[in-house]
Amino acid sequence: MDVLFIEPPGRYLRIMGSLGKHKADFLWQPFDHLVMAGYLRKEIPEIEFKIIDARDEDFKYVKKMVRRYKPAVVVFNTCVTSIDNDLKIVDTVREVNEDIVTIATGQVLKALGIYAMKKSKDLDFAIIDPEPEYALIQLLKTNFNPKTGVCYRDGDFIKKITKLPYSNKIDVNELGIPAHDMVDNTKYYDIFQRRKNFALVYGSRGCRYGLCSFCSCPRNYQPMRLRNINTIIEELKWLVNDFDVHDIKWWDAEINQDLEWCKNLFSRITEEEIDIVWQANLRADLVPMWLLKLMKKAGCYHVSIGLESANLTILKNVRKGITPDMIERTVRKLKNVGIDFMLYSLVGLPGETKETIEETRKFIYNLGCPATFGIAVPNPGTEFYDWIVSNGYLRTNDYSKFDTGKPPVYDYLSISSEEMYEESKKGYRMFLTPKYVVKTLFNIRSFRQLKTVLKTGIKIIRGD
Repeated sequence: MDVLFIEPPGRYLRIMGSLGKHKADFLWQPFDHLVMAGYLRKEIPEIEFKIIDARDEDFKYVKKMVRRYKPAVVVFNTCVTSIDNDLKIVDTVREVNEDIVTIATGQVLKALGIYAMKKSKDLDFAIIDPEPEYALIQLLKTNFNPKTGVCYRDGDFIKKITKLPYSNKIDVNELGIPAHDMVDNTKYYDIFQRRKNFALVYGSRGCRYGLCSFCSCPRNYQPMRLRNINTIIEELKWLVNDFDVHDIKWWDAEINQDLEWCKNLFSRITEEEIDIVWQANLRADLVPMWLLKLMKKAGCYHVSIGLESANLTILKNVRKGITPDMIERTVRKLKNVGIDFMLYSLVGLPGETKETIEETRKFIYNLGCPATFGIAVPNPGTEFYDWIVSNGYLRTNDYSKFDTGKPPVYDYLSISSEEMYEESKKGYRMFLTPKYVVKTLFNIRSFRQLKTVLKTGIKIIRGD
């Protein structure tokens, strides 16, 4: 029984709760597939598998690959923004062979599993556990006898099994090492990348804080779990030695989840002289100076920090647990150590007005650092989505519009969808001033980074 993992056509963020089309120019590994395939290799080594990354291809290419590899099972990933697009995989597979078993995965299926099964009449299974690895292996080991975390068909009925056979969340140390060898690591890149080649690695799953109402983590990926450092070191050496990967992005909610773990990991990277540089997400409430110095020594060149808003009422509304003062202190430390950084901000969180958006813009401008001004998307299954619906703010159920780069799918009494979208664009245009352009060009370290920055700038100017 051969398994074909397919990342569907279209440059969408589908990794563990991500959503929307790419605003910046980057291409990361289809990481959910790498993790699932790595676990499959460990648990059922006799099964052959392939991973097809079709994000820059079309469905004709997908059909061609299905014909070439003749799988018994096709597994594909999805997110809210791309779900209707991604379900075309099922029809494409059926055109080749009606007997191929189709399995959809993706965090959003916890809320939209039934929707996916109804939308695609030939979809066999939708894994509704946001952490799909155990459910997938269970299906493969039992010849598709569903027992955990799936929607499936029973005659004319769609049934849903939410019961999990394990006592807590997945033990990430059982999952093994992601199947980095099954993709072409030379094709992936990031806008901040300094060296070649580029790959994603994760050190944890879940979030230490885990309370933000707009995030998928609180309901889907808790509690926070750390991977074994020995396994991570083995993975990093494999990437460097076998695939010439020297630039890493840590795919964690934040890298500073556990200070002792950080100390041990970064010390090992330094002591064993692993030839990498890296970037990560950083939470601004646990950033001692010794940690930043150790990160820098271990190869850290860039961190991304969640600000969301500079307005204290909005931050309280979404239970962010971070204040602008914390951000300012962390920024001063980063500048002192010499680590580059950017901020994530969101337009449209509960309590938003034109005045609060301007407050956030001014805060970011005064800090003098790059930032995102994405639209806050009410991802189905989050508390934010439930709040939007219960208050009657939702404008549409067209999931293709649930996108960080499109007008919000909701209106507030204080500000309309169209007004929020225009304010978001003002935020991005702020970086087109001579001050920011010169600073950005000064910090460019490679031709590839110049190329991605220019392409991203053109997309922002066009409003793509």
